[in-house]
Amino acid sequence: MKLWSVFLPEILTVAIGCPIPLAEAKLRQAAIEFFQRTRAWVEWLDPVTSIEGSTEYNLDLPTGSDVARVEKSTVDGKPIGIASYYDAPYDWTRLDLASQGLVSRDLKTFRLGQAVAAGLTIQVQV
Repeated sequence: MKLWSVFLPEILTVAIGCPIPLAEAKLRQAAIEFFQRTRAWVEWLDPVTSIEGSTEYNLDLPTGSDVARVEKSTVDGKPIGIASYYDAPYDWTRLDLASQGLVSRDLKTFRLGQAVAAGLTIQVQV
């Protein structure tokens, strides 16, 4: 990865007089849009170990990063579906989903559709 400052000379030659903080903000905005549209940066997050009776977990994100989309997930190496909270016919935050799947409303946490046994490895690709 490169620092924004590497790109500034290119930008400032065509945006003469542009304040550096504004140029850096626009670079960041362009990078976010690029990765959201192309999905060019996809990464498996560090595994999470399941806890007995728990369905809610945090997405352990690399420093300074945000999630645009949850791509895949596994529990103990077996793929599970990615569910949309928009499609749930009831309050999925209080009730189990009809099938096992992973749901994330805020892209900082996720919830499993049903609790799994303790000690299993949960992995999420974002």
